[in-house]
Amino acid sequence: DFKIPLWEESFNLRAGFGYKDNVLLSGTEPQGSAFWAAGGDVMIFRLPTRGWWFHLLVSADNTGYFDRSIGVDNEQVVVGAAQVARDLGRQWKTGIGLNYLFQNQVCDVTATETNRAEIGEVVGHNFTGRWFVRKKIQRWWAEAEVNLTRQLYESPLDDFWQTGPRLAVGRDYGRGSEVTLSYRWDHLSFDTRETVDTQGYANPGTDLRFQEHSVDLAWHHVWDRNRRWHTTARASLETNEDNGSGYFDFWRYRGALQAQYRARSWEASAHLRLALYDYPVQPVSPTDPELREKTLLTAGVRGQKTLAKRWKVYAQYSHDQSLSNLAFDDYSANTVSAGVDFQF
Repeated sequence: DFKIPLWEESFNLRAGFGYKDNVLLSGTEPQGSAFWAAGGDVMIFRLPTRGWWFHLLVSADNTGYFDRSIGVDNEQVVVGAAQVARDLGRQWKTGIGLNYLFQNQVCDVTATETNRAEIGEVVGHNFTGRWFVRKKIQRWWAEAEVNLTRQLYESPLDDFWQTGPRLAVGRDYGRGSEVTLSYRWDHLSFDTRETVDTQGYANPGTDLRFQEHSVDLAWHHVWDRNRRWHTTARASLETNEDNGSGYFDFWRYRGALQAQYRARSWEASAHLRLALYDYPVQPVSPTDPELREKTLLTAGVRGQKTLAKRWKVYAQYSHDQSLSNLAFDDYSANTVSAGVDFQF
């Protein structure tokens, strides 16, 4: 008898080498190092039966630096996502999901920290649960969801709770193209962090909270009949408000563009992302009343070639730059790497 398995699994291993010229994202004394990288992916999904859907994805990567004198030996990222969904009939669908993120990386978190929190190694766990309901009407769809996040950081960063709804509408067209408009509101409550005055000094006995609003417009377009050319454009406006003096308030304007080409054995992609931060209250320092400025730019390219049924080779380059009127927050970093990928 001809049978289709209900469960499908996919496993990937990858390894490579590269070089990063500013491992610590330093604005004054950049230090570079060669590195080795290794990682893997696990994907499990179940074909829909009786209206039920399930998928699980786990991805892990480790980067080890050969120059131990820079102060960072390794960086790790682990991402996990699981979702169970149910078709309710009449184009209604609902489901729950759980996401997990572990990071041990040098990250720039200064946008929402005080300007005295310099860039450094960030170690933390992120747990996010979500419930969603979705309605499809021909090519149009609408979705509502509620998220709850628990973020656990190692010192000096503070843990927090985050929750809020998200509303989205979209339209499918063409050969898998889609336009999406979404709005999200979030409430952040920190465990021990205190509000600050307009100069950044803490107000003892207070509890810091954020209110975040964001509007996002995304356009994914497939350009040809063979679905080889894909582009994704995104623009968003976000605002953050604290419950104190407004020191942490900011407007964030973001734009992103990604292009991807797929052939029988080749795949190439390029991306460009830009984020501008406008701080209406936060000064450069208690002695410098000039308002803080920050712009983040990320660009990169990647190429991949299939050598055999299960083997691939890849090469990639990325550039990250922060433009700021704070000395430690003004930096650039370039990373180049190449490696192999094996699927089994």
